Amino acid sequence: MAHGKKYLTSAKKIDHSKNYTIDEAAALVKEMAYAKFDETVELAVKLTLKMDRKIADRLVNKKIAKLGNKSFRDVFIASLKDVRDHITGSQPELIFLTGGVSQLPAVRDWCT
Repeated sequence: MAHGKKYLTSAKKIDHSKNYTIDEAAALVKEMAYAKFDETVELAVKLTLKMDRKIADRLVNKKIAKLGNKSFRDVFIASLKDVRDHITGSQPELIFLTGGVSQLPAVRDWCT
């Protein structure tokens, strides 16, 4: 698809190797605006939660009233044991965990 001169001039102002802050991106959008109407801007944001091992351990080992004053770790391990006890026949060699919980390093440790 061919683009006009104004678009191409604006597009040259973008450094595709740079991650812009919200303020920088907003300023750049205002600077690049060339239409004679209110333009629409779409924003894509990727948030990454980062925490150290101590904080993660504290969160998964904290007793929670809604879990019967048990920790997430205790409930999760009990659930795995319950599933194992209800498997009839030979035990599977591998069980796949899916979802966000499976991404926690602690879960991998508990399952080995």
